[in-house]
Amino acid sequence: MFNTNSYYNSFSSFNSGTGYPILGWFNDKNTFLVCRLSAPLYLLGSKSFLITSFLTAVVSYIGIWKFYRLINILYPGNAKAFAYIILFMPSLIFWGGGL
Repeated sequence: MFNTNSYYNSFSSFNSGTGYPILGWFNDKNTFLVCRLSAPLYLLGSKSFLITSFLTAVVSYIGIWKFYRLINILYPGNAKAFAYIILFMPSLIFWGGGL
C-alpha cells in the first residue's frame, strides 16, 4: 500500500500464485492508486469481495448525498426536483447511455 518508490519492490509483491500484472502498469507511479485507496476497505471487509464492494459503494455515495443535502439547505423547497437532478439523473444517463 505504501510501496511507491521502486519498480522492483512493487513487482516483488507478486508471484506465480497471485499472478503478475501487465508490465506496462509499472511505468506510472500513480497506477496503483485505486489499490492503495481500496486496501483499507478490503481489510475492513474481512477480505471479502462482496463486503468490499458494498463498502466502496457506501463511501462513494456519501459525497453525492452530502452534495444533495447542501443544495437542499441552500435552496429549500425543491427537494424532489433536486433528487431527480442530483441522485437519479446521473444513473439514468450512465445506464441508459448504451441504448
